[in-house]
Amino acid sequence: MAERKPVEVQPASGGIMPVGVRVFRWEGIVQGDTCAPLNIAGCERLTLHAIGTFDTGTITVQGTVDPDPAGTFTALRDQTGTAISLTAAGIRKIGEDVVQVKPVLTGGGGSTDIDVFLLVGTVARR
Repeated sequence: MAERKPVEVQPASGGIMPVGVRVFRWEGIVQGDTCAPLNIAGCERLTLHAIGTFDTGTITVQGTVDPDPAGTFTALRDQTGTAISLTAAGIRKIGEDVVQVKPVLTGGGGSTDIDVFLLVGTVARR
């Protein structure tokens, strides 16, 4: 049981990340882990991508507009208004604007090992 912290993903050698796009990863989420929230204030175009071995686990995504990491998080929905819930590898666009976001693993077995990526587009400031 560990707290998984988001780490910014850098492009592979020779690759480039488009201007205004950042990708973060919570790596190796297993049964009993918690995920630290990521502050994404000023970002838009949020897309979640989960991969790995789910072994009956479910990844949901929670967010809050409270800037306090200990704030109250609630389930986030996709663009159709459906709560985001993945039981296998998948990609979902987050349809709500939040200040902080974090994945949550419920269930899972001994072989559960999931990586969650979050693509964020930054808002241009004038």
